Amino acid sequence: PGLTSWYKHAPQDAVMADWEAVQNGATSQQEFEATWGDALIDPQRPELGPKSNLLAILGGDRMAMIGQRWALQSFGTINQFNHGGTCGVTGVVANARSHPTTGYQRMYMDIDHCRYLVVWGSEPLTAQKGPTWLAPRIGRARENGMKMAVIDPRMSKTGEKADQWLPVKPGYDAQLAWGMIRYIIENKRYDEQYLRASGDRAAAGIGEPTWSDATHLVKVDDPKRGKLSMVDLGRAEEPQPDPETGTKPDPESVCLVGGEPTGADTATGLADLDVDTTIETPDGSMRVKSVFRLLTERAMAKEMDEYADESGIARAQIEDVAHQLTAHGKQAGIMSYRGA
Repeated sequence: PGLTSWYKHAPQDAVMADWEAVQNGATSQQEFEATWGDALIDPQRPELGPKSNLLAILGGDRMAMIGQRWALQSFGTINQFNHGGTCGVTGVVANARSHPTTGYQRMYMDIDHCRYLVVWGSEPLTAQKGPTWLAPRIGRARENGMKMAVIDPRMSKTGEKADQWLPVKPGYDAQLAWGMIRYIIENKRYDEQYLRASGDRAAAGIGEPTWSDATHLVKVDDPKRGKLSMVDLGRAEEPQPDPETGTKPDPESVCLVGGEPTGADTATGLADLDVDTTIETPDGSMRVKSVFRLLTERAMAKEMDEYADESGIARAQIEDVAHQLTAHGKQAGIMSYRGA
């Protein structure tokens, strides 16, 4: 009884190899259970793993020790979870995907110099790092004139202190976001120069520390909708895996500069933003669109009134927040870190 009865080892490769033999008729179910039955949760469903997986560990900041070192590496259960699934994982994944060359996981608003802040699905005044760090900073920023909008189905403590509260319907945040994106694109309230910087070199030319992939071209007829690369154009060799890590880098993406296909990383001039065209490759013609064009098409797929109805937020309020967010240059932003 107790944990000692669950402390069983069953190597996945060996178990599943024997299970495949059962499925192929080379071994009987009885022989399989004689070998592994005592160690598995269910010998009829060996994919569930060993009985050690019956133990589940849910923890917080000490999961590196409790979860990884003890539960997984010592006891052998894969069922160890931390708070990340309902905390920062969405923001971390978005940040890392948005910065593939650096893998930035966490970014924080420069609240001290912020003029307009949108708090989206987070509670910075009373939760996460609020009481010790964010709360006094936001308080000082508000005293200095910073405006704040809060997007949260419930009236949070942060919402009580905001200029606007947007009680979005639970699960419909995307519709609200698309409504804001549509307004920003339709009214050209985006930083076009920044969006046209396709890589580090182009960004440096306009004094920007970062860049956007808005001008990168996407192969729209490709089922995977991958980015057009210099390899596709026959202008570069396929990247080779790193000998130490085995990681294979992505090939250089392509953008158009003055209508001419150019490597996004090596381009020094500003690239064409709104692109829908056909490119000639060694394998024939290829239809491409820029990331910005695809974003625009997706945003324009519904009318503003539809986004308002689906999100539960009045159209006028969506437009006002989108307008304010783009009225302060780089002294505005959205805080969503550690929001569900």
